Amino acid sequence: MKQAMLLFCALVPLSMGLTSCRTVAPPPVGDEDDCEWVKPEGDPSAFTLAGSESDGVSIAAPLECKWGSQYIELRGSGTRQLMLAQEMPEGAEKCRQPPKGPDKCPQIQVDFFVASVWHKLSDAGIYTLGAGRGPCGDVEGDYDAWNYSVGISDWSRADEAAQIVAAEMARWGIGNQVGLAVRNAFCGTPATE
Repeated sequence: MKQAMLLFCALVPLSMGLTSCRTVAPPPVGDEDDCEWVKPEGDPSAFTLAGSESDGVSIAAPLECKWGSQYIELRGSGTRQLMLAQEMPEGAEKCRQPPKGPDKCPQIQVDFFVASVWHKLSDAGIYTLGAGRGPCGDVEGDYDAWNYSVGISDWSRADEAAQIVAAEMARWGIGNQVGLAVRNAFCGTPATE
């Protein structure tokens, strides 16, 4: 896990054109080989934003998936659509920062948006587990099927993390969804669910 965290730490700043990197120490967890019983820190009842809105972004109730991991969908009200790199139209503008002007970057490669979210979460001291296919997601499908998410491992930080993701969605003008995955720090989500 340490190598994966450092690799993500190194790749994100480079993709954003930044030269510094911040890491947040992972929370202590149980035996990483026993994924059947190791759950995220805290209790899901600590998440109080289900069914609410923040910065014009609707926040859904958590969807429970395998091994205690849960997917929280955040849906924006902007005009820009997040997309997987392989779904981006040929020749599409690659906005690595929030676009200026309403006609700029109607499609945003999700990796660039998530890198911005990662920095905001890191600045807030929230340990992130990286990003990618979320709990209950289908890697064989399109962006919507992936449940693309930023992962955290502590329910006590889920409200704050959801508000940060929502604020970034509003700042970037995102109109579709991205998720917040609350899951164990070392087991992760299995390849098949």
